[in-house]
Amino acid sequence: MEKMIKVYYSARDNSLLEKYLLSKQYVKIISLTDNDKEPDKIVANLTKNGVDVVVQIAPQWEWGKYIEEICVEIMLSGIKLLSGEGSMFRWFGNDFYCGSDIGFYLSPWGYSGNSKIAYELPIPAYEDFIITEKIRKLVPRWDPQNKDILIIGQSDDDKAKYYRGSTKNNIELIDKCIKLWGKERLVFREHPKGKLKINYTIRKENTGIPLKDILYKYSLCVSANSTATIEAMCCGIPTMNDGVGPWSGAKVVQKLNSTIKEYSYNDYLEPLASLVSLHYLLDFDYGDPLSKALNFYSPFNPDAFKFNCHKYNDDPKLWKGKYD
Repeated sequence: MEKMIKVYYSARDNSLLEKYLLSKQYVKIISLTDNDKEPDKIVANLTKNGVDVVVQIAPQWEWGKYIEEICVEIMLSGIKLLSGEGSMFRWFGNDFYCGSDIGFYLSPWGYSGNSKIAYELPIPAYEDFIITEKIRKLVPRWDPQNKDILIIGQSDDDKAKYYRGSTKNNIELIDKCIKLWGKERLVFREHPKGKLKINYTIRKENTGIPLKDILYKYSLCVSANSTATIEAMCCGIPTMNDGVGPWSGAKVVQKLNSTIKEYSYNDYLEPLASLVSLHYLLDFDYGDPLSKALNFYSPFNPDAFKFNCHKYNDDPKLWKGKYD
């Protein structure tokens, strides 16, 4: 990418984002003071500073209840908007047209759920396959030792519940699994930050062994929308999600249903390579997600968006500055 672009970013707790952007010769970082970031000022100050691209890792926390109006104002101003978590929690006109913004994430894997990337994985390059094979070697290959189904829990405050079709919490996900397969086969793996009090007589996986080292033993891996999906794909285990994720464009990631389909180990390679191509992977010093996202970006079409999407009781506050 030859043209110098001005980027404003909010890394939240993602230190990798700042290091990545500073390493790009075509990027000039634009800073704003805390006062300049308030809801009624931020777009005017972005425009005044000639910002071309906004990279917002956690818009729901940065902009609180103003998230929708700020997102619209930014894109109406002609500034490209890339986000990490939740992609502004938009519910779009239909399942196949997901608007103009592209989710942007550097850690650990994924583009945002409600991104076109979820439905249209790009064609990976030869180098992407090489990196993917290196990653797959870190995860034991699927070799089921029983018919147990592993349910991967998500943190109690995970915002995946805002995604279309996703369960709102772990209890709801467990309920759905019980209806599909009964209790005997189910094993629940708590999120490291989770504190779920299960009222069901299902087993818990609480050995503390890394997830990647136990996945291969199970017949199926289920989650709402966890990045554990990536580890499951690396393992080659049948995988189901009840939400929309960047991996939703892969045929090997199944929707929640009673029929479990098995794929060959090689079937997982191309979709994994597609995901790898979209991310900066620190361990391998590989990838250029900003360039990829900008090349994939399409013109903003306000007719494609339906707002008023903040449907739950959570009301995130600005972590700095005033609120009202």
